[in-house]
Amino acid sequence: MSEDPELERDLERLMSRVDLPESDRWVPAAREHRRSWGAPTVGAITAALLLAVTVGAVALSDVAAPTASRRPLVTSLPNLVRPTRTPTETATQAPRGTAVAGPVGTTLDFDQDVGSVAADDHALAAVVSPQSSARILVTEVGGQKHIIDTTRGRMPFLSPRGALRGDLVAYTEIEALDVSANTPVVVWHVMVANWRTGAITELDAIPGEQSVAPHLPDYMPNAYTNGRDVIWLRTPRVKGELGPSDLVRWRDGAATTIWRNNWRSEPSYALADDGRIAVVVLACPPGLRVEFCPTGTRWELYLIGSTTTIPRLITWRDAFGDRGGVGGPPAFAAGQLVWPRASPFRNVTIVDIVDPGDGNIRTITDEGCSWIGSTVREIVFTCPDGVLHTYPVAGAITKIESNDAGAYYFFAEPHAIIGRRANGTWVIRPVPD
Repeated sequence: MSEDPELERDLERLMSRVDLPESDRWVPAAREHRRSWGAPTVGAITAALLLAVTVGAVALSDVAAPTASRRPLVTSLPNLVRPTRTPTETATQAPRGTAVAGPVGTTLDFDQDVGSVAADDHALAAVVSPQSSARILVTEVGGQKHIIDTTRGRMPFLSPRGALRGDLVAYTEIEALDVSANTPVVVWHVMVANWRTGAITELDAIPGEQSVAPHLPDYMPNAYTNGRDVIWLRTPRVKGELGPSDLVRWRDGAATTIWRNNWRSEPSYALADDGRIAVVVLACPPGLRVEFCPTGTRWELYLIGSTTTIPRLITWRDAFGDRGGVGGPPAFAAGQLVWPRASPFRNVTIVDIVDPGDGNIRTITDEGCSWIGSTVREIVFTCPDGVLHTYPVAGAITKIESNDAGAYYFFAEPHAIIGRRANGTWVIRPVPD
């Protein structure tokens, strides 16, 4: 093994994101392994994951009855389209101006502690646990409340970045089968509900196991909705053996596999309001023994149109170097793709704005703050003392600085920024279309 400390650092950074078999794992010789951190998460969500013994995402136009059987998945898979163009990058631009006042959030009639949350510009959904059973409570901006009764014996979980839109909420129910095993055996149930009518249907049931080590993935489905479609990741795991990672789209009552990938490179993804899907994947991950791999190991950003299953390569990042590191979850904003430069060892402070037409890249850097997500209009950073920095994606890069007194914002969804006031009440900044 090389004694070069920079090479050791880069190898550790890359390998920390790849879950290899025990016999193939590389361990740095001179340094202790450190826990991998992705985008910021809410402490309550983490606690919910642990308490659930397991822990613990979408669209629905005609929700089936709870007892209805699911349609089989369509398994015809697309060919990847790989343009040969080299991605271009615009130099990092300093914000052209700074506004000292931003919008004040809407305080909701809701102050309970929660396991996980999701929101759009009209409502907030939260997993609450009264007494012994968990349920999902949806609180509208106007104050009306709606209850989604979840399956008894299962723990519901709302995945961040798009679990609620319109009348639909997508979520995962975690069913614990054997919590005494070294890796607790679970079933991930992908669910969708119309919170106005109360209609619920199960879209998928995926065998899984929960990782005990904090830096290893659970392969949870992470279902998202745009108010019509539902997408989720299907990665079966049985007795330590992982199957392929299939990205599935549910539309008009039918589920279709739109992406299939080796489990060593589990994709991250986002769903746009118009049905487009962005996917980030690690091409040619270490440990994957392939005879021909012309791209080398690199992170790739793809776009799938709303009426097709053929992905189009938009741009890529080197696995190492200035544009290297973890791929980061994609998002849609103002007709552009947002791609944070996530790091396994520190807060995210650099985010790329990618033109889906020509792949041109603009970069936002906010060193003193931490990226907490993106809405359909802006990139959002949280800063010390409750200060919030937002950068509208359309037009010149401009920083808007605000401090909603008494409120702390911790996550940005496509159509809302979620926070909580000092008195415990929840608050959202609605972000309409």
